[in-house]
Amino acid sequence: MYVTRNWYVIGLATELGAVPVGRRVCGLPVALFRDGDGRARATGSICPHRGADLAQGRLVAGRVQCPFHGLEFDGTGRCVRVPSQPPGAPIATGLQLPTYPIVEQQGLLWIWPDPSPPVPSSPASFRGLDASVVPRHYFVRPRTYGGSYLNVVENALDGAHLAFVHTRSVPGAPESTGSWHISMAPDGRGFEALAVADSEQGSTDRPLEMPSRAYLGFAPRLVRPLIEPFLGLDVVVRYTFSYDLSGRVCFHTTYRNGCEDFLFAFLTPSEAEKTLVFAGHSRARGANPVADWAIRSFMEILVEEDGVALDKLSQEARGPAGLMPPAVIPADRTSLPFRRLYGRALRAEEKSVPWALGRSTGEADS
Repeated sequence: MYVTRNWYVIGLATELGAVPVGRRVCGLPVALFRDGDGRARATGSICPHRGADLAQGRLVAGRVQCPFHGLEFDGTGRCVRVPSQPPGAPIATGLQLPTYPIVEQQGLLWIWPDPSPPVPSSPASFRGLDASVVPRHYFVRPRTYGGSYLNVVENALDGAHLAFVHTRSVPGAPESTGSWHISMAPDGRGFEALAVADSEQGSTDRPLEMPSRAYLGFAPRLVRPLIEPFLGLDVVVRYTFSYDLSGRVCFHTTYRNGCEDFLFAFLTPSEAEKTLVFAGHSRARGANPVADWAIRSFMEILVEEDGVALDKLSQEARGPAGLMPPAVIPADRTSLPFRRLYGRALRAEEKSVPWALGRSTGEADS
């Protein structure tokens, strides 16, 4: 069960080239391509003639061509050519593909997978891809993780797995998850968790300041001290992570020198047990090729480690509801708000919520 009245990332703008790109979003098979005017298009990918996968076809003058019989469909989903019939002969009205609103913005391709008109008419912009704030950014090659949307989002929001899953990208990560102040977004579509300082009386509302750390586990130990000066790190004065119903999970670091970092992933439900992942990193510090290489290396390993971990989920935990019922531990406090947000959004579309929270939390499933 998916929230479909929503903008989701379905690709990177740079992926659209000489051949169609095939993806599934919320269970729907989609073909992505640029039409003759260079505009991004999203249509259904199943040919209505014999069911061939159009994403495995070709592009001909901005039209997607079926790999079985050469039928050509334009960006509006209309069949404009059937090679086996005489030119000018009428084309069967049934040769029509579904189409989906698509927006190209900040290097991302966003799709609205619902029959209703998109509201808002375009996705919100993301500060982490604003070149005036963070002029250097890097997108990891898109991945499809073997887990439900619930599995993948909760993994991304789970600080307790760092010490055990990310041993190469984040070596020496603490087992403790620290203290967080969680606040809901004013529009009700997301939440933010702020790392806060502890006192003798417990956690405070004061942002935690801490020395920055270079995660260079991918590099030989003797080389790491030579790389670190190129990274432009400073004392961290504010560290947050957040989730938004668009599927964006973001870890935002602000340094004492005013620079900002964003480690982000746009997560999109693909099928019941598959999730699309579009991860990246943007920054204002370390404007040099060495830092570019270090960030790329770090991100590729980080994303790969999460994929390997999700592959180890039992079959019983892979569905849209996850493991039922889930036992809950204190570290889950940073991921439980996701279930409430997404549950509310499902009910707003008159869809059932497939999960329940563990009884030990005293939390409702919404």
